[in-house]
Amino acid sequence: MASRHNLAGKKGAWQPKSLVDYHPAYRSEGGSRSKANLLCRQLQKAAVHHAAARPPAEVGEMLAAAVSGLARAHGWKAANDRPITGHNVWTALAYRNLALPRTIRRLLRDHVLAGAAVWEEAAWQAFMEALLPLFSPPPQGSEDDIADFCAFVAEQKADLADPKRRSTKQVQFDDLTLRLGSIHSVKGKSVDGILVVESEVWKGSGVDERCIDLSAVLPHAFGVTDELFSGVRLTAATNVFVGVTRPRELLGLAMRKSEATVLIGAATDQGWRVIDLVALAAELKG
Repeated sequence: MASRHNLAGKKGAWQPKSLVDYHPAYRSEGGSRSKANLLCRQLQKAAVHHAAARPPAEVGEMLAAAVSGLARAHGWKAANDRPITGHNVWTALAYRNLALPRTIRRLLRDHVLAGAAVWEEAAWQAFMEALLPLFSPPPQGSEDDIADFCAFVAEQKADLADPKRRSTKQVQFDDLTLRLGSIHSVKGKSVDGILVVESEVWKGSGVDERCIDLSAVLPHAFGVTDELFSGVRLTAATNVFVGVTRPRELLGLAMRKSEATVLIGAATDQGWRVIDLVALAAELKG
């Protein structure tokens, strides 16, 4: 987990600005904002969550939201002329054709969750050839908008840690799979363990509008300083609080050794296990 998870500019001295600094292949779920709401991008997100064994209801909501967008693009409405949403899409489709929801869900299962449609353009075209006729005919004049909404999104070019899962959001260490994401992505959730890696909190271009989250927060948390939080440092403290309160069993905090030196004594006194990763790496090499 990190406060920031998108690609960051490389200006000035190196600092850990985002998760990309730790795992260059990482990309956030949404990708570019201009394509975040396209059908392929939404289904890519659902496929990633399915591959990561997220709750079926969560994946189902993503699929429903994507299909509702396709229905709206075709001008379809729910009962009483209400707009179709992810909450009523299956009922609305069943009202038009009782077999339609099951047919579409089967296509999503076969082509998206169990297939390669959202990752390979040829497979996507085959999926569209099966799906779009179920919504035909499109309203007159909407053909171009529907084509844009249903375009294949080919932005995943990084080497994948786990090709079977088609995800740039995880990395494999022997038998251990480490899932990556922003602190915001786990808000309101509980997990077995979390490693929070320091990254930049950014609220503007001014020097006083940026800070490195753990470096700013931990001196106060460990009692090394009693300086109160304000401005961007308060935002950093809020982010860190969300991250450290998610795990049920294991919490890890990772920061640069140059910033951690003043904290080691206090952390050790409070029962934390302190691991020097630089020394550990040298020892393993030896």
